[in-house]
Amino acid sequence: MHGMLQGGNALVGPVTKTGKPFGLEGLVKQGFGGQEVIGVQVTNHGRAAVTIESVSLCPRGGTMRFVPVDQRIGPDLPYLLEPGTNQGWYVPIDVGILLAQTSREAARESVTGVYMVAKLATGREVSTPTTLRM
Repeated sequence: MHGMLQGGNALVGPVTKTGKPFGLEGLVKQGFGGQEVIGVQVTNHGRAAVTIESVSLCPRGGTMRFVPVDQRIGPDLPYLLEPGTNQGWYVPIDVGILLAQTSREAARESVTGVYMVAKLATGREVSTPTTLRM
């Protein structure tokens, strides 16, 4: 997900399959403004509740991870996600830009962008299907 925070709300849309961010220009023209964010939305398609233990931001093509603690926007973790529901967590886009840049320069990795991962209490990790190009 990509978008902006305005007050206590997130105005977000999906990252395209090509990695292009959700277009914010239309929102800005309509008077919306706020902090630009990237995020993950977790949907429970199962029949039982699942616990989300953590969310992290990862560089595509890199090995580092950013696990937001103070900069995470969303409900506290761990979070019990009931069947048929979804929940999102977000971080400022500046963190993604810095992570991609650091991975390229310090770790000499060929990073194409960032994506997010939600870790479940079962130990399973679920990644976002698209990469936000940076």
